[in-house]
Amino acid sequence: MTSTVTDKPPIDYKQCATCGFATPATRTRCHNCWNRLATDAPLLDPEHAANLVERQEVFAEERAEADRARARRRRLILGGIALALALWFAWWFYGTFIYSPPPVPEASNPSLQMLTGENVWATANGDRYGTRQVDAVVDLAAPEAWSISLGLASATPLVTDGERLYVVTEDQIAAVRAADGRIAWQRDMQGAPYGAPTLASGRLYLGLRAGQLQVLDAATGDLVFQTLNTGTRFGASPIIVDGNAYLFGIGQVIAFDAENGELLWSTPNRAGIAFTSPVVTEGYIAGVTGTEVLVFDRGNGAQTYFYEFLRANPRATLARDGVVYVSSDRYTVAFEDTSGRPWWEQWRAVWNQFWIWGMTPDVPIPDRLWQNNDPPLEDSFPGTFAGDLLVLAGRDGEMQALRLADGTEAWRVAAAPEGDDTVVAGPLSTRSGILLPFEDRVALYDATSGALISERSLDGARLTDVLVTGAGLYTLDVAGTLTAFR
Repeated sequence: MTSTVTDKPPIDYKQCATCGFATPATRTRCHNCWNRLATDAPLLDPEHAANLVERQEVFAEERAEADRARARRRRLILGGIALALALWFAWWFYGTFIYSPPPVPEASNPSLQMLTGENVWATANGDRYGTRQVDAVVDLAAPEAWSISLGLASATPLVTDGERLYVVTEDQIAAVRAADGRIAWQRDMQGAPYGAPTLASGRLYLGLRAGQLQVLDAATGDLVFQTLNTGTRFGASPIIVDGNAYLFGIGQVIAFDAENGELLWSTPNRAGIAFTSPVVTEGYIAGVTGTEVLVFDRGNGAQTYFYEFLRANPRATLARDGVVYVSSDRYTVAFEDTSGRPWWEQWRAVWNQFWIWGMTPDVPIPDRLWQNNDPPLEDSFPGTFAGDLLVLAGRDGEMQALRLADGTEAWRVAAAPEGDDTVVAGPLSTRSGILLPFEDRVALYDATSGALISERSLDGARLTDVLVTGAGLYTLDVAGTLTAFR
């Protein structure tokens, strides 16, 4: 059997006018750049074509190697990104579902607490819950018992332990005897604190502007201790609970040992401004900044919840039975102190953007019990509880009562006529009704209906603060005159 070997027929080539590659003449497009070959292009000389093809094979191999190198780099980059994402996800999962912060150090004297009682007003808003309530009868017809001029206007609200009233002016703090109005002691200060003092176990606690906790003996005014600067500014009153002195500062929430001033823990609070005293429930601390309310776990100092008040200026917090109530210029909100933000909270902004584009449903609202969107709008003050109502007031005298159960309005008092003197402090809840202090008078309203019961003019005095205890009614004016009625 014979076999015949035939040579491959020679291939004719044309040169691409775009990239210069030699391409078989049988093709209509260049196999390198895919541009169309001219039909009338001349055939290449076989020797020149062979030379071009050899050079093209070298170029193709070099390009293939460069492509392989790029692919390796791409795999390395994508692998690095995947590893980083896996590590971030593992860190997020561990921090969200597994990790539990260690407990904070315990106070050395857990029995040290804020003062309570019908003759006591222990801090700016009365107690650790900010309720502005006192179990005392108000007699607006009571005669003046005594009056004393301190010479300077007060810089913070009044507080009292029943024996003495404490008045802070710009350069001193004075203790005035409640019985007869005589000065028990005075102490010079280098700049008044922004927040009122707090009374606990015979001591007076002050959060200084420079970021220090100063503690004085309430009976003598002697310095007990003063902490070192904490690197923040304190704009609110300390709250003393279970031996801890909690302070809401600018950028930090700090817990001191109330017995000796030792720093127990500190945690960031994102606050650019924090001039309102926090409230302290059984397990949590809640306080407002310029744009939100923040909640922290007392057991480990970790932030557990926040509620945004964009363009709403939250004014104050108060709490009862594990529920926190926050008032602002635009709405009032109630939520449980155990509330938490969902696991996807950090992606809320991304979700919201996709919702704007119409690609996802609306972002769920944070956990809350209710929200009322019709508060007194004129620079509202810290509210008070009256039975099952939350009572709020604005600077123009408008007052509103909301039902604690669902936030619906129970009654409302219209604003005072334009030009009348303005309200100077938040409403006080007493056994006689709701006391609202104006610049030149004090007015008493029925807590169940908002009807005016009585009022007392103070002969043109420009009040700055009013305090009620079982021992009587105390007023303080812009000239620094403290007066007792009983």
